[in-house]
Amino acid sequence: GGFFRVVAWRECQDTASTALEVLAPCLVELVGTALLCFTVGTAQGELAPLAIGAMLMVMVYMGGWISGGHFNPAVTLAVWARSLFGATHGVLSWKQAAYYVVAQIAGAILGALAAWGALAEKTAVLFPAP
Repeated sequence: GGFFRVVAWRECQDTASTALEVLAPCLVELVGTALLCFTVGTAQGELAPLAIGAMLMVMVYMGGWISGGHFNPAVTLAVWARSLFGATHGVLSWKQAAYYVVAQIAGAILGALAAWGALAEKTAVLFPAP
């Protein structure tokens, strides 16, 4: 509920503050990148590419209409460069691109830490001994 109300504020109200308009896509990028990095860090076996691709597809469908569904600084920089060359649709300012990259790096760190915790020895993450 609460996350949806923040990132999809247009579904709940007609207007929002400028901070919310900037924050909502950044939160989507952070969460999407974190979940993608977690999946990359924990997927194993022959079907790992399928799991990673499925996670990326789900994240793009979830947040693509809010932020564009970049989830990767390289994609964000490519969209920003496209904007510099005169794109008329999906224009991304340098300021918004910078916010996205910061959110994506933070999400990558969170996702990598979560994957490390999920794969760590039980004693490393302070589980009680059996």
